[in-house]
Amino acid sequence: MVAALREAPADEDEAIRALASTFAHAVAHDPRVARATLGQTGSISPAVDRYQREIRRWAAHFIEHAWRRYGLVCPPADELHPVAVGVVGGSFDLVVDWLHDQGDQPGDIDALIDALTGFHQLVRAGLASRLAS
Repeated sequence: MVAALREAPADEDEAIRALASTFAHAVAHDPRVARATLGQTGSISPAVDRYQREIRRWAAHFIEHAWRRYGLVCPPADELHPVAVGVVGGSFDLVVDWLHDQGDQPGDIDALIDALTGFHQLVRAGLASRLAS
């Protein structure tokens, strides 16, 4: 994801799609891995729970960094971070929801990329609108 952001196009909508594609291919290439990573590991142990929280926090900081890179005039971090955490959770849930219909075979990854792209564009537009007012 870091390399994908570094190489992302200057156009924000194109960048969102490129990042969504990188994420989708990374987590959903093998539906079994995606299920184990995102959908079926909760509460195995406190150590797994801590690791999952660390991943989500890293992802939230990554999203905040991407928003700033593309010119989002950000509110204070204590206001922005919870939104980024919610976006991470929403993104993971979109993958889990997509997996629900896939069985153990790779599904239509473009449908997942479309869902992730639309979700991120909508959140980004909402943030921009809220911050402009």
